[in-house]
Order: sequence, then C-alpha cells, then structure tokens
Amino acid sequence: MTDFPGQNASRPRLVAEVGFFVGGDFATSSSRRKHKGAPQMKQRLLVMNGQRIVQTDQGGAWANQKVDKAGALKPGIYNLYMAKEADKSQRHDGVIVHADNNKIYQQIGKNFVMHSKSDFDIVPDIGSAKSISYDAQGKALVAQAVKLSRGRSR
Repeated sequence: MTDFPGQNASRPRLVAEVGFFVGGDFATSSSRRKHKGAPQMKQRLLVMNGQRIVQTDQGGAWANQKVDKAGALKPGIYNLYMAKEADKSQRHDGVIVHADNNKIYQQIGKNFVMHSKSDFDIVPDIGSAKSISYDAQGKALVAQAVKLSRGRSR
C-alpha cells in the first residue's frame, strides 16, 4: 500500500463511501455494484406539460420508453412499480392511470392497483374515474365511479 507524503503509516486511513438515491431508496456505491447485474423492471409514469411519459429504471437512471398525450391525468409522478395485484373480492374505485400489454393500473387514493388486461372486454379510458369489480367468473365489471365533492349544496 502506498502512503501519501506526510501520512503516518500507523494511523488508519478514512475511505469515503458515496451515497445516492435510487428509486426512492438510499444506496451506496458498493451496494449499487452488487445489484447492478440484477434485472429490475421498475416502471413509473411521469405526467407533465401535457405529456404522459412511461419510464423504466435502468441501472439507477430512468429511461423514457413511451411518450403520449396526458389527456385528463393530473401532473405528477405515478410509481407504477408500487402497484399491488387487484383483490377480485373487492370493488376498486379510482382513476385509470396506465394500460400496457398485460396490465391496467388504477390509482386509489395514494395507492396503485393493477388489474389483468385479459379480465376486461373493453379497456377503460386513461384518466377516467372508474369503479371496477369482478363477477363470479373473474371478469371485470366496469362502471362510472361516484365522484365525491367537498363543495356545499344549497
């Protein structure tokens, strides 16, 4: 080991570990190296400036996959990778935020639920508020969601 001029060999050297944020989690450079080879299919939806951008995580950096018009979606970052599988015994009321080849993603409050696209006869419009429930055969039943308002009535 080579020492720097004027460094006392008996003193331990300090080594700095660089930290950074990866997909909302704090990671260090050594932990990033360990997980770099593992394939991660994290997806998020970025809505801004009237555009809906689908992004995937590739080695700690978000890469654009698809760009469309935002339509009725509100601007923001929608972390689709946080979506849970839909419980077919419950009714899900919320906004449809994304649909890909296999799944339909719905925002319910601050959480996300993903429905299997094969359960739908007609895919709901993105940005529309829908109430999704399932029949005994597991097929999705789509209805217009009841919108609650905080306004006053006279």
